[in-house]
Amino acid sequence: MAVTLPSLPRVRDLRAALPTSPSVPTRERLLSLDVFRGITVAGMLLVNDPGTWGAIYPPLEHATWNGWTPTDLVFPFFLFIVGITTYLSLGARRARGDSEQAIRAQIIRRGALIFLFGFLINGFPYFTWGNIAGVADPTLLQRMGDRLLHWRMLGVL
Repeated sequence: MAVTLPSLPRVRDLRAALPTSPSVPTRERLLSLDVFRGITVAGMLLVNDPGTWGAIYPPLEHATWNGWTPTDLVFPFFLFIVGITTYLSLGARRARGDSEQAIRAQIIRRGALIFLFGFLINGFPYFTWGNIAGVADPTLLQRMGDRLLHWRMLGVL
């Protein structure tokens, strides 16, 4: 005994039924930057979790002082992506008519939050409210927050 299912509208039919607003422009994406960002994030995941720390594939380890491996390029690539997106974002905000003061306030707020999250993640299991003497080196989030704050402010000025 065969069961027949009602026919559903095709995807094209559903898209045609969606309301469109001519006043809202579509945002363009830079496909090459999105692909590069995806490859960089995949690289971050690969070098931060190589499977077993006892037998790491040599290109996934950081190099000694006088060399480099693909692992050593992940962070600079990510900061390059941040720089490009900062330029694109600031240009779009200025084109929308946002004031320089509002842009600076958002940059400072975002940089401070990223730095704070990195600080909290760095000290989470051992954090005590009165003892900050043994704070370790900054985490990735703290370094990113610091770079974002300074470089974006230079881009605004």
